[in-house]
Amino acid sequence: MKYIFLIIFTIFFIISCKTNYPEVGKDNLIFINYYNFYDDNEIVNTDSLILFKTFRNDSVFFEYSRFRDTSSIYSFSKSTYDNSLIKVCNEYLCPLLSSRNISVNGKNHIIRQYYYDDKKNIDEETIFFFNDNYGVLAEYSIKWSYFFSSIKYDEVSQILFDSIINNKEDLKRYIKR
Repeated sequence: MKYIFLIIFTIFFIISCKTNYPEVGKDNLIFINYYNFYDDNEIVNTDSLILFKTFRNDSVFFEYSRFRDTSSIYSFSKSTYDNSLIKVCNEYLCPLLSSRNISVNGKNHIIRQYYYDDKKNIDEETIFFFNDNYGVLAEYSIKWSYFFSSIKYDEVSQILFDSIINNKEDLKRYIKR
């Protein structure tokens, strides 16, 4: 009886330690938070999205849509061997600005910042915070100096986003006056 209890406890412990990254080739329900323009600590709306993560050739694709079996509202792709760029909506190449390591529950997570600038538009300059396991964690408007949105996949992704918010002072170097 003592061994059965020990086996059951071990199984529950292992299951509770598992990180639920978006699964490859499967729909994943995620939540996106939109923030107040004047106070990016205030969430004004939360919506659900479907993330479909796939690998093709040497790239990983993150496609976000409102409903299953509908076209993407946006997509990101990145080479599996080169972190210097991400491609947004299969069109815009965004260069890597910086990256940093965050440890959560003894596991190392890299958060990369990519710079988006469509030369045909104004005031759209954005920093995308990206993680290879999750995809986009947050969008930060450089021109307007606020977080437009964050995406919550699970508790670990929320901790990663909190670490971004806690280092918001670091973003001031990108703000254009």
